[in-house]
Amino acid sequence: MDQLCRGMLELGGADLQLNGGCLVRHLERSAAGGWDLLDHQQQRLGVADWLVLNGTLLAHPRCQALLGWSEPPLQPLVRQLGDGLLEQAAAAIASIECSPRCALMLLIQPPLAEAWRRLPFRLLSFDTAAQARWGLSRLSIQPLEDGRCVVVAHSTAEVATLHADVIGSRSSVARLPGVTPSLQREQELIEALSAALLAVLKPWITSPALEGAEPQLMRWGAAFPEGPGLPSRLTLCPQSRIGFCGDFISGPGFGRIEGALRSGEGLAPRLLAAMGAAPG
Repeated sequence: MDQLCRGMLELGGADLQLNGGCLVRHLERSAAGGWDLLDHQQQRLGVADWLVLNGTLLAHPRCQALLGWSEPPLQPLVRQLGDGLLEQAAAAIASIECSPRCALMLLIQPPLAEAWRRLPFRLLSFDTAAQARWGLSRLSIQPLEDGRCVVVAHSTAEVATLHADVIGSRSSVARLPGVTPSLQREQELIEALSAALLAVLKPWITSPALEGAEPQLMRWGAAFPEGPGLPSRLTLCPQSRIGFCGDFISGPGFGRIEGALRSGEGLAPRLLAAMGAAPG
């Protein structure tokens, strides 16, 4: 997915400036009626005339359990701005339930990647009985052009809930003040998911095929949003200069990449019209 996003951003040309690697902790209205984006130390990260959120973290109560925040950063603005549309949108987002996942990510080096490339599938989904047996819900295999192979094993929601306190030590969340990942708990979960993966693939893959894979763990707290989602009529709040897009928008493809792409396509012309620009 990150390659897809990067490719789309490249279409923006040289005038598009991309800033990443930091987490927005606070939101404030700017003097010009736009938005100031601040980090956890109240240092300004950037200024925007309009704000588009393509995820729910800054508006959903899950940030309180995940990051220990007192409330979602958008919530104080919702109370202050008196924007009826924004109030409805924030309430709808806060009500969305999400099914979490823990994802074991492996980068298999050549020549060991050949065994993974020879598997008779690229995507394996587990039925209810298989999920109960192995604690896995999905397995994806992506061969790379340089001979390597990326393997991602998703846990079940039950396993992710049971290990809700386990945060990947390489994740951006782990670098935040006050967040101290348990390396022991992380390693235990990595070993458990690796063992389950080998048990599933026993006819084809053996433990030596994981050597040098440098396993990483990612907690995907909002992996699969549950309906009905945010209605499309609430995805743009012109009075507050804020828009929403992502897989949590109701409509075709809800909860999937398709839904995220469709929501962006649907928001773009409305946003340009509200900004006074003609769609190109």
